[in-house]
Amino acid sequence: MAHSFDTSLLSCLKTPLLKDLTLHWVCRQSAYGFRCIFRDVIGLQRRSGITNLCSLTLDGIDAGRHSSVDFVDDLKAIFDIFPTIRSFRIRRCELGKTVDHLLRALTFIPGHNVLLPKLADFELVKDTKKSFILKLTPMILSRMILSRWWSKETDSRTGIEQSLNHNGLVALQRVTLGVIPFKEDAHITSILELPGLVADFK
Repeated sequence: MAHSFDTSLLSCLKTPLLKDLTLHWVCRQSAYGFRCIFRDVIGLQRRSGITNLCSLTLDGIDAGRHSSVDFVDDLKAIFDIFPTIRSFRIRRCELGKTVDHLLRALTFIPGHNVLLPKLADFELVKDTKKSFILKLTPMILSRMILSRWWSKETDSRTGIEQSLNHNGLVALQRVTLGVIPFKEDAHITSILELPGLVADFK
């Protein structure tokens, strides 16, 4: 769905069988910002009764000039109404310092409400035509991935099945990041060695 004016096509649609949703913001100077887009997505779900959305992609949304807390809070509201999402992709978006807040929100903590419990594919790719880099902290990224990944094999030292007690959480299977400036960081290299996880860091 592309937004170039201050009116929204989303507010006119009813799509009960929708499985793949891409939100593309084509005019960054428009007053119709991400908060309005996310609001209309919630309205679309309420009108349509969408229950099986599998993929959500954000393309070209500029959140860098807005409060990272507001952006993540609004995005969490989307996650709450679409718990069936298996693939979440962020492409060509200027997130500023928002990335770490988003990664923390996606980190699974036992005993707490989990966002996107079915998430298996996570992608975060910057706009290659822009000079900015992804402003994320390797340790925070590592924590998010490790909280959603576990080996299906029995730990050889303890004999305890690592996949127990995940409260219905689906194990993360693929992570795609680009472009990142810290490929040699220990937190990043350790992720690349996780069995069963496809990690593509460009």
